[in-house]
Amino acid sequence: MKELTIDLPSKFNKIQILPLGDMHIGDGNCDLDSIKTCIEYIKNTENCYTILNGDLMNNALKSSKSDSYLETMTMEQEQDLLIELLKPIKDKILYMTQGNHEYRTSLLVGIDPLRSIARELGLLANGRYSDNTYFLTLLMGKRNGESDIKNTYTIFGMHGSGGGRRIGGTANSLEDMASIVPNADLYIHSHTHQQLNFTKPIFVYNQNNKELEYHNRVFYNTNSFVKYGGYAERKGLSMTDTSPSLITIEFRRKGGKMIKITDIVRL
Repeated sequence: MKELTIDLPSKFNKIQILPLGDMHIGDGNCDLDSIKTCIEYIKNTENCYTILNGDLMNNALKSSKSDSYLETMTMEQEQDLLIELLKPIKDKILYMTQGNHEYRTSLLVGIDPLRSIARELGLLANGRYSDNTYFLTLLMGKRNGESDIKNTYTIFGMHGSGGGRRIGGTANSLEDMASIVPNADLYIHSHTHQQLNFTKPIFVYNQNNKELEYHNRVFYNTNSFVKYGGYAERKGLSMTDTSPSLITIEFRRKGGKMIKITDIVRL
């Protein structure tokens, strides 16, 4: 697991994250217009960031479930288009990770097709890319007025795995992340193409003050950008919601304490 601390501008006690997963660039049913709309929003919104959560490329191979003969681009063309799309927001990418579609090539020939994209965007140099799970600590705002102590917000993410035929399977895969990291603030999962979010709070024992403290956990499975058809239609899979959602993270003072608020709404 890759761990990374990201120091965001102190002026932001409130940020937005628009995760982009399961874009499947190169698939004939990829909703490229929707992807471009999301990128424009991230680019033009000062406090908005993104996490690129795998399966950015469709990368259909002869041995994969996807039909390589229906690809609209070669792998190199998919890479080139992704670089072109993402360059305007390269400084707003909190993290990029590999999905199972990119892993196909890694497994077959030992070359990760996302790694060269990450290098071009500067994500390798600043440690914001890996081919597996990640744990991010975001430092943002100021906790105590003019002090230099920042608020902390934690995110545990992965592209993920598991079936997506029923929404319960997606929920199970998402909730299982808490068995790995039990007390993150936000869990981000993709892969199943089923957009879903829920909260599941717990009590965490604070050894400093010997008290149980309420801790809210938010679980989010990202949308896909693949319109209905192709493999999903042939297999009789349910239609998926391609409308992205926006995660808002805010620190707000209440009763003398700084509280974390996480809200997820459709873009």
